[in-house]
Amino acid sequence: MGNLDTRIPTSLDVPARILMWDSTQVGLLVAFVFLGIMLKDPIIWIGAGLGVAFVYGKFTGGKHRRFLLHWAYWHLPLRSGFTRTPPSHMREFIG
Repeated sequence: MGNLDTRIPTSLDVPARILMWDSTQVGLLVAFVFLGIMLKDPIIWIGAGLGVAFVYGKFTGGKHRRFLLHWAYWHLPLRSGFTRTPPSHMREFIG
């Protein structure tokens, strides 16, 4: 027979993780650390970055990677970023 030890990955499209955070959360933390270094107060900004990364992870946890963009489309009055889509107040389309 063949080798029965072959592993088949079940999640090919999972984004990369660093420890327990995805790359977006790490990017937020790095941005806050960089801001803290630039403002010469890194300890406060590291704490703020950890808090923002944690809240972002809780807000988007278990949802689509572009969930925040979808949420912004439906809940914020943004017009410039969504030029290829109809206005969010148009809920029904004819034709």
